[in-house]
Amino acid sequence: MGRLFIESLPGPKIFRCKCCKVDSASPENMVSKNFFGRFGKAYLFKTVVNITLGPTEERHFTTGLHAFNDVYCSSCQQILGWKYVKAYEESEKYKEGMYILEKERILKNGCTATVLLLPHAARQQYSFSLTQHGSSSPVAVISITHHSNFHSDTRLPATAYSSPLLTGRFEGN
Repeated sequence: MGRLFIESLPGPKIFRCKCCKVDSASPENMVSKNFFGRFGKAYLFKTVVNITLGPTEERHFTTGLHAFNDVYCSSCQQILGWKYVKAYEESEKYKEGMYILEKERILKNGCTATVLLLPHAARQQYSFSLTQHGSSSPVAVISITHHSNFHSDTRLPATAYSSPLLTGRFEGN
């Protein structure tokens, strides 16, 4: 088996695979936010990176019959959306060669936080959130709230945070 080539996109505002955090698309290549996919809201892009394509299929979408390929993350093989191969309706031809990435399957710019290694009882007792404050020197605020109204904020530089309970990566605007 060969090495996996992963392309990194420049800039702080990048769409990434929600599962493995590999770069998927740049906002500069977004054509529209007004699409819907299998899992809800979706975005139309001119180009995407770090993907593999499934076989060509035909399906009736709400806008008519289209030939398409499912789009998978090349790193973790998570389905991210699809690529329009052919549109049979004249008014839909502009989509040909473009990609749909589903909002549910990608992370937008900003912060990501994942709760790890918490027993079920702890997940019921605590809420976690990671937010940005400030613009010149952003600070990530990790809020931990116990459901008995105990609340704690931890402030740290907006680069990375890691602990056995919570891990998150934050990227400023």
